Amino acid sequence: MRGWSFPSEWLSSTHQPNITILEDKLPIVSAQNPIISLPLVQNIWVHRWIDDDILKAQLMDIRNKLLAERTSVEYYTDGSFRPSTPTSMGKQDPNLVYTDMGTTFCVNNEPALSVQANVSLWPSSTRSELVAIFLALLTGPMNAKIKIYTDSQSIIYKINNQHNKSDRKLLKQFNSLLLLKIDIFLQEKKMNLVLVKVKGHSGDVMNEMVDELAKNTSNSSCYFNNRFNYSNRTVRFFPIFKQIPIEYNLRKFIKTLMNTRVAAEWSMLKTNGHGIPIAWNITWNLIHRYKGFNCISVKKHWHLIFIIKLFAKILPLGTTLIQRKPDIYKDFVCSRCNANKEEDIYHFIECNANKDL
Repeated sequence: MRGWSFPSEWLSSTHQPNITILEDKLPIVSAQNPIISLPLVQNIWVHRWIDDDILKAQLMDIRNKLLAERTSVEYYTDGSFRPSTPTSMGKQDPNLVYTDMGTTFCVNNEPALSVQANVSLWPSSTRSELVAIFLALLTGPMNAKIKIYTDSQSIIYKINNQHNKSDRKLLKQFNSLLLLKIDIFLQEKKMNLVLVKVKGHSGDVMNEMVDELAKNTSNSSCYFNNRFNYSNRTVRFFPIFKQIPIEYNLRKFIKTLMNTRVAAEWSMLKTNGHGIPIAWNITWNLIHRYKGFNCISVKKHWHLIFIIKLFAKILPLGTTLIQRKPDIYKDFVCSRCNANKEEDIYHFIECNANKDL
């Protein structure tokens, strides 16, 4: 009778090539021993969802050596989200906002059992808190009672109301892939999760400690990237844009994407070829004052038309009239001032005679 072995990719639905297997071969099958014990894959969930090797090693170390035999574990989690100023960039775009997101968890009363990581994509304070809970669950034993202390009531509500949502509702919420992974993870590991709200800065020693760790995650070399690389009966597909999961309201994302495309096409028009910067905040605030429900009179309607024509450079000024009727408007200059200057869009804005418009 010979021994049998299975290809390693059969042992995990994620088809990860570097998963560590405890046993490579099955025991010899005989009439006296008809039971076949399949090989066990340790830390399959860590291998499935964590790409960063350093972060993966830290989670596996806590899971294997310290928490594997426990039936209940308590964690404190926290996240940080704050604006940042990149030092490695030369000229920064004033229209962009740079942020730092960090996340951390710590086993209750065991400060040495903690993990810090930086978080990327879809920046928000809620996301950093969710990642902290997700990483903590990855280290928990199967069939265990898990109690997690967090200072975010919204996170508790989101996780507790995640189960049995329709696909349509799932795609409408923010951080949908993270919430789906947490739900799948709790079902597969048969965990009993209890989330406890702890008041921030209330003197709780452990909560103050994880809060400080979360603020210092910029010193960590670990990075968490949330990728869609696993499907089951609950999650058969997930929307992705340029290899990035869309963890945002899908309808709003598509609308924003289409609006961005229209804006990009407009910016490439020949009339926008001049290198004069546009104060976008002032421009949009001015337009919003007259559009939609704010357009309550004919006067405001004409003001909005004037603003749009001015912005699109299609007002019937001197340069435009010369192109249309060169025989009539030859050598046309500004008729509102005595500067004897060509009436183009830039002179129209700077002309002293138009200050009261």
